Amino acid sequence: KLKINQHRPESHAALHATYAAGPPDERALAAWMQDLGMLPATEGGA
Repeated sequence: KLKINQHRPESHAALHATYAAGPPDERALAAWMQDLGMLPATEGGA
């Protein structure tokens, strides 16, 4: 299922939070999202 707002940083942050709390595969995806810089500056930043 694809939503129109999935390209928005707010959506990336929500997905990241969900994945980061999930099983190992989802946590790996959350780390990948962070490595790609898909998160807003306020999340995952220094």
